[in-house]
Amino acid sequence: MTQYDEWGDPIESEPQQPPETPEPNETETTTENEPIIISGWNLTETIEYVTYQAVDNEDFLSSDSTTQVRFLNVAKRTLQRAYKGYVIPIEASYLFSCVLNANFNDTTVMAQRGIAGFSIDGISFTFKDWAKKELDDLITDDIRDLIAEANPKIDSNNGRIKWVTL
Repeated sequence: MTQYDEWGDPIESEPQQPPETPEPNETETTTENEPIIISGWNLTETIEYVTYQAVDNEDFLSSDSTTQVRFLNVAKRTLQRAYKGYVIPIEASYLFSCVLNANFNDTTVMAQRGIAGFSIDGISFTFKDWAKKELDDLITDDIRDLIAEANPKIDSNNGRIKWVTL
């Protein structure tokens, strides 16, 4: 497409060449089967596990690697805080990161922030009062079972202490 200057004369431009990319050296060369590791997380392993083991995995699988690592970090930190002194299997972090990603996606994050409802082009979303939860409350029974199986010598109701009113 020809561009024109302020007086209507055509502007001549040189054809643009694609930028030169240097050849990778032997330490930068990657193979197709090499795992993707970011911040200590093997995303290749994570994605494979989540694909076949997590029921609600769509939000996690459709997010970029930065978001996946963020949810994996939060999942691990939350499980370590909720189950102090327990061995937390990596699979529990994988599954919990999916739960967190589903509960903090673009729509449901509004409920977590206390918004009661919203409407876009005639489509309305209404959230219940119970939609806002602490991170510990989102730990599912499957995740608790994985942690209990990894800690057979500890018997404390899966590490969960709850107040009971009689």
